[in-house]
Amino acid sequence: AHKSSPKSQNIVKNNFGFNDLALLYRTNRQSEALEQALTAAGLPYKVVGREEFWQEQGIQDFLTFMHWLIKPQDPFLYRRMLSQAVWEFTNAEVSQLSARFKEPWQLETNWEEALLGEADSRELQQKIKFLQETIRFFHSRLDCVASLIVTEWMNQFNLVEALSWEKLQRTSENYLNIQTLLQSLPLAREGDLLRRGGKITQTEMITLSTIHAAKGLEYPVVFLVGVEEGQLPLGQAQTAEELAEEERLFYVALTRAREYLFLNTARARFQNGEAKESRPSRFLQSLPPELLEKIMIRQPRIKEKQLELFQD
Repeated sequence: AHKSSPKSQNIVKNNFGFNDLALLYRTNRQSEALEQALTAAGLPYKVVGREEFWQEQGIQDFLTFMHWLIKPQDPFLYRRMLSQAVWEFTNAEVSQLSARFKEPWQLETNWEEALLGEADSRELQQKIKFLQETIRFFHSRLDCVASLIVTEWMNQFNLVEALSWEKLQRTSENYLNIQTLLQSLPLAREGDLLRRGGKITQTEMITLSTIHAAKGLEYPVVFLVGVEEGQLPLGQAQTAEELAEEERLFYVALTRAREYLFLNTARARFQNGEAKESRPSRFLQSLPPELLEKIMIRQPRIKEKQLELFQD
């Protein structure tokens, strides 16, 4: 809802919290634009059915690597780090390199010699060299702020456009160093991590969910996004049975709202790099017109946005 619409003003007046708000959509791919918009607005949210962002394997690998850099004498962390797919070590090579931990050694003294001493082939030497260079680089960054370390890892492994890594990057901005970030991640959930930086004080989060995942759930305020031909119903729904299923899901979404329901349609959407006109869903015609209030929202022009910077 737009801040100037009457209904959205009522939401504010009625003191609804973030936990009272839900954004529903037909397919998972619709969530990315919503997440980007909520992130840009600094609003906390959770996605139903999705793991915490830091539980993804790639991020777990990064956290394990950083844990080991801080505690290089830990043989368990060492083996977990070597087993990560990014280094491409075989199981036999991991076992071979892990054998060094029969006598623990310190990273600051002889870690390079320990690794090179196990290399018995050119291919293994190349793998070790890549690992060495990565270890040396990030070990030199341990005193830097956490966000810089995360950003440099993202750049090195071409993760800049990955949404979960963007979340980790934003979260890391709330921590002075990588050590405090590592201490917090295994203990907290995503919303708590974002709030710890002091930018968000609410203890609640807006819910994002597909219509399927929202079955059985209800919210005081529901925004149903993309109520347009091609999205609800889906463009590939052609038979009478398929369209009936799409209409059933439409009504499932409507009944998730207890007090306020917003049905969102767009005039145009970008598809394959170009704007294409959108048509409201046929299902809207079945709703009693006397129960509907139409709210037209236009995007502010660039000049208007610039003027807002000088307004209280």
